[in-house]
Amino acid sequence: MNAILNNNDSGVSGVFVCFATVILISMICVLSLSSMSDDSDAWIGEEFIQGDITYQITSDSEVKVINVHDQIPELNGDMIVNYGNNDYKITRIGAKVFQNCSSLSKVVIPKYIVEIGEYAFYSVPVKELIIPINFNIGAAETKLSSFFFAV
Repeated sequence: MNAILNNNDSGVSGVFVCFATVILISMICVLSLSSMSDDSDAWIGEEFIQGDITYQITSDSEVKVINVHDQIPELNGDMIVNYGNNDYKITRIGAKVFQNCSSLSKVVIPKYIVEIGEYAFYSVPVKELIIPINFNIGAAETKLSSFFFAV
């Protein structure tokens, strides 16, 4: 009789384990689908446009300016952009981003900038350049192309 009880016990245990596994897998699927629909989950490498500027996400809290879609009169030094309910510091300006932007006459470098790419402002008639006081050109993490403001 003991052998029969053990078989029944393991049958009930097996059904319970199978049922618990199905519930657990269902919960994981529901959680995965709900997180996929959340707009705040941007990924590194994702690009987005705000105004006339395209940004690329480079970390959980930083972006790089990678393109300008129209002639803009000034780069106003905005340091933070918001995308998908996240705030990102502008830390990099890509190569040739503002090249030949003939209407750009004022540039305010954002204080979080650590990299300005080659020819970023090539052939741009900048009349006013404002660099933040705490901008450390000599810092190891700051990378400025020697030609970023070539004319």
